[in-house]
Amino acid sequence: MGQGGQIGCLFLLLVSSELVSVDLCSSSSSRSFFRDGDSPRPDYESSPIHSSWRHRSRAQFLPVRVQCLEKKLVANIQRDLFGKGNLINPSDLTLGPGACQYTAFHESNDTIVFEAGLHECGSRLQVTTDLLVYSINLYYNPTPVGNSVILRNSPAVILIECSYPRRSNVSSKAVQPTWTPFGSTLSSQKRLKFTLQLMTDDWSTKRASSSYQLGDVISIQADVNTGSHVALRLFIDSCVAMLKPNQESTHHYAIIDFHGCLVDGRSENVGSTFISPRPKPETLRFIVDAFKFSREAKDQIYIMCHLKVTEAADVPDLSNKACSFNKSSQEWFPIEGTEDICTCCETGSCRKGHLPKRLTRSHWKRNKLYWKDVPGKETEADVVVGPLVISDVTVYPSNIAKQDKRARTNSQGVEKVPQTLLLAAGSVVYFFLSC
Repeated sequence: MGQGGQIGCLFLLLVSSELVSVDLCSSSSSRSFFRDGDSPRPDYESSPIHSSWRHRSRAQFLPVRVQCLEKKLVANIQRDLFGKGNLINPSDLTLGPGACQYTAFHESNDTIVFEAGLHECGSRLQVTTDLLVYSINLYYNPTPVGNSVILRNSPAVILIECSYPRRSNVSSKAVQPTWTPFGSTLSSQKRLKFTLQLMTDDWSTKRASSSYQLGDVISIQADVNTGSHVALRLFIDSCVAMLKPNQESTHHYAIIDFHGCLVDGRSENVGSTFISPRPKPETLRFIVDAFKFSREAKDQIYIMCHLKVTEAADVPDLSNKACSFNKSSQEWFPIEGTEDICTCCETGSCRKGHLPKRLTRSHWKRNKLYWKDVPGKETEADVVVGPLVISDVTVYPSNIAKQDKRARTNSQGVEKVPQTLLLAAGSVVYFFLSC
């Protein structure tokens, strides 16, 4: 960053309900962060650049002013964002992953205004013991002016955070969010550690081997280390088996889909299910009958699960649930919550507002793809376990020959033949996300 010498400062903006101003290039910003060139570059509508810039002293240069209100934030940005006299194009600024455009532009004072609800434009919510922290990035992606092929500024990402006390009434004027200095914000940020691991059949410990035979039961446990966070409940939004430990794998098979439906258990002669009750809210267990991809030489698979958390006090719903299929009753049932949250598992319409649509029987056949892209968030993570080595049940002729003289029969006259199991080492991959 700063290759052209134009931007020598780092940006972080932490604001409260009071009007806060920050000099982006002052020495007080030295512990903030600036990411150069990593933000998206959508196509913008071009607008003329006005040259009504006038000299400002360093003491008066306040390029970003933000207000945190009850339900929204208001950001006022000076077009001379970097204090260099190069006025930015208002259309080059966007707010959040939703790329929200500015709501007003005042030519008289070269000010660009953004107004957005606290939950709009892709903002992120971090819940701590005492605070609700809404954060969102302001992106600056410069585009050439007119037919020019040069740029005068570098891309920038400015982090804006609004902090509200959890134990106050945020719907009244009594709430006064407080200014949080950068140092204390870093110390208050905790990491959620999401893990996915293979367990022994009795769930007492982590499984030493990742090798299975067809017909074996694979026991999988998902956990989240909440640290000092408020009580959280873990859900498995989706799980996909793949030949490679990444989303570029050409072969996929859905084990869990539709925001917590264990669809593998819907297949005939399969006993895959969630384990109820949970040992604790931040742990979720399920079992899967061992399988392998057909017509594939490889005998190993990876399982990637999208894990997410909610507050433990939240009631499970269509988007946050853990549902299994009961073969006896031919119905879906949750490990917690009311049964109606699982009815959408049969139709695949588990988003609020979606109309149900009956799925055909072929929907539940193995080797069917139910892949969907899930946007990453601060309280979510994709976690991979593997490789799992899945072998056929094998009886070697040499072993049979050695056992001929010692073969014994049971009361039905059926000869007992030993089986050989191949073992291989496996690995577990952990992902860490800030919350």
